[in-house]
Amino acid sequence: MLNVLFSIFGAGGAAYAAAKSTGWTAHHAILLAVVVGAVVGVADLGLLWIYSRRKRDKAVREAAIRVRENRGSGKEKGSEEKEITLPDDMLALEAEVEKELEKDMGKDDVPTSVIPTKSTTTNIRLRRRALDS
Repeated sequence: MLNVLFSIFGAGGAAYAAAKSTGWTAHHAILLAVVVGAVVGVADLGLLWIYSRRKRDKAVREAAIRVRENRGSGKEKGSEEKEITLPDDMLALEAEVEKELEKDMGKDDVPTSVIPTKSTTTNIRLRRRALDS
């Protein structure tokens, strides 16, 4: 940011000094210095915008590469997902327990399917890539 200010005032000052040395009046030299400073300022803002856009695009591209590299890396080689099924008597027992809980539950109670938990402030990121053995 400091570089932008130096370039604006430096270009304006140089334009003023050059205009004064050629015999221009002070009014015209100051006007030329302001115009040159404005042009340099617009050019610097354009360069800053291009830099920030490229930086953001690079971050998005790197994030997409990380996601693509980590996709499916937690699977073991040769393993396939298997569906777990409970026996009918287990399902009937679970339904019976839910009915009993619904009878005991009042209007102000929290349903068993929605139990509030403490939220943690720390995020844990697990390694998804399988370790080579």
